[in-house]
Amino acid sequence: MGQLVVLYKPIVVELREENCNTLGKLVAAITQTYPPILNRHDGLEYAIRGAKQGRVALTEGQYDPNAELLTNNRRPIEIKAKFKAIYTVNIRRASAKHLFGGPIIAEVEVYCRDSFGKLKEQIERQTGISKDSQQLEFMGWPMLDSSILGLQRVFRGCTVVLRVMAKITYHFKDASWSITAGVDESLLLLLGRIATNLSEDVSMLRFSFTHASEDVAATATDRPPNPTQLFKAGDVVGSVAENGLTNGGAIQVYREYRKRELNDETVRPSKVDGKSNRQRKRERREKERRAVLSKSVAT
Repeated sequence: MGQLVVLYKPIVVELREENCNTLGKLVAAITQTYPPILNRHDGLEYAIRGAKQGRVALTEGQYDPNAELLTNNRRPIEIKAKFKAIYTVNIRRASAKHLFGGPIIAEVEVYCRDSFGKLKEQIERQTGISKDSQQLEFMGWPMLDSSILGLQRVFRGCTVVLRVMAKITYHFKDASWSITAGVDESLLLLLGRIATNLSEDVSMLRFSFTHASEDVAATATDRPPNPTQLFKAGDVVGSVAENGLTNGGAIQVYREYRKRELNDETVRPSKVDGKSNRQRKRERREKERRAVLSKSVAT
């Protein structure tokens, strides 16, 4: 007997055909090979790809486990998983201090066809975090509000990462720009992004807060910045929120110009023997002119 290939996008499971001659053995082999499948779905259906017969439900209580499995050696069997209608997902707050994010702040009951935009509304009701400042990520990718949970493979027990965003304005010379940053993002990282946008070396820039909240965490007050003074990017510590920057915060950016340093050999006093550099240059030119005239007269 050959291999029985079960297609379950994006997973391909290979099963021994002799172990799947009945519907009950097929379901047992699938769940043994890929255990989460029935935890995340209400049930399975199978059909021979390209065959005229319809799909056969493999949901418990809706099929005869002793029924013979119909196969076609030339065509693989296709397995379709039916989404669970209602289930619970975990919401984890993003954190710059923890590699795998912060604590789980909410458990939200969702419908498989809910959008991420609707999930934001439910998070706002439970946590009070405005949906406009939410950015939801799953498996490391930001999700669009129009994306459907089930189609993005957000199943029961999955964890969605919540990143709270803030719109920060920064001023440089006579221009202003806006940048969106996570409030849990490192302030040093934000200043580096601002320097990149300005095509400047961050070590040559100085910053000050022109609009910030007074709610500054103790970890951020251990070192500069002092909002009333200029500070360097290397002096900051803590996240954007810990330094009092929230939605509507503003940063003033300055560029430091280094003074040109001259060594002793290149230092020339403005006056020597009471004569300025311009006078000495004029006398040197006059002396060179007289030397040329004397040579021409001699010849």
